[in-house]
Amino acid sequence: MKLARSISSLAFAATLTLLVGTSATAQGGYVYNETFGYTGSVTRYNSLGDAQTNTGALYSGAFQHRDLTLYFVDNNAAFNGAGYPPSAAQFLTYWYANGGVTPANTNHSFIQMADDDAASVTSMSMAWLDPARTSFGFNATGANTVAVPDCPSSGSPATADASNDCGRLWNGDNVSPSASLGSFINWTVTFSAFGLTPAVFNPTTGVFESASAPASVTGSMFGIFQNTSETTADNGFYRYDLAIDNLNLPGEFNGESVFGTNDFGSTDVVPEPATMTLLATGLAGLAASRRRKKA
Repeated sequence: MKLARSISSLAFAATLTLLVGTSATAQGGYVYNETFGYTGSVTRYNSLGDAQTNTGALYSGAFQHRDLTLYFVDNNAAFNGAGYPPSAAQFLTYWYANGGVTPANTNHSFIQMADDDAASVTSMSMAWLDPARTSFGFNATGANTVAVPDCPSSGSPATADASNDCGRLWNGDNVSPSASLGSFINWTVTFSAFGLTPAVFNPTTGVFESASAPASVTGSMFGIFQNTSETTADNGFYRYDLAIDNLNLPGEFNGESVFGTNDFGSTDVVPEPATMTLLATGLAGLAASRRRKKA
C-alpha cells in the first residue's frame, strides 16, 4: 500500500497534466489545508546559475520540521465567500500565530510565499484520484514572485489582498537573527492526500468538496529563492527541497498552533487504470474499423 501511494505521488503531476490539462482557469478547484507539515534541506549559492546547476554551494543545512498551510484557489470566486480572491497561491508557516514574533527569535528556518492574486502561477492542476473521491491530487508551479517587505500580519491567508504578496525564507544557517526577504525565482508544490471523507457536491462553489483531514499524505515543495533582505550577509540564492507530511504540531516553535482547516475541492476525477485501458482499447478498435472501411 505504501509503495503504491509513493508511486501515485511521484507520477501524479504528469498524469494529471495529461488527463485534465494545466490551465489555471479550467477547473475552479481549491485547497485550503492547515494540518500538513514539512521538513527538508536548503542550500545557498552566490549565483542563480550555481543554484540551477547545484554547483558551488556556500552552505547547506536542514529545515527543522515546521507546520504548513496551503491555500490555493484556481479561479473559484465563490470559495470562502464574496470579497476573496478568485485565484490565489500560498504556501507558508503561520509565524504570526505567535503575534508576529519569529519562532523563538532564532533562525530555525521556515518558508513563506503569499501570492494573493496568483500572478506568479504558471500551472495549477487538481483532481480526485478515485471514483469515490476519497483521494485528492494537486500540483502547482510558479515563477518570479513579487518581493515585498512583509507577509500578511494577521488572520487567515484568505483575508489578504494582492498588495500583501510576499516572499520569506529563513535559511537556517544562523548568519543573522533576522528573516530573509526576497522573491521565489521558481517554486513547485505537489501532493497526494489519501483517506478523505468522500467528497460531496458543494452547490456554492460548484465542485465536489471534502472538508476532512486526510489519513496520509505524500508530497514535496522545491524551488529557488533569491534573498534580497536588508541583511546583506544572507543575500544570495537558496535552493530548497522539502517533503510534505501529515504531521502538524501545536506549539511546535514558540507559539505556532494548529488551526485545523481542511478543504479539498475539484470537479475532475482522474480515470482508473482499467478505465483508461478500456478507453484505449475502444479507440484502437475504432481506428481499426475505419481502416477496414477504407479498404
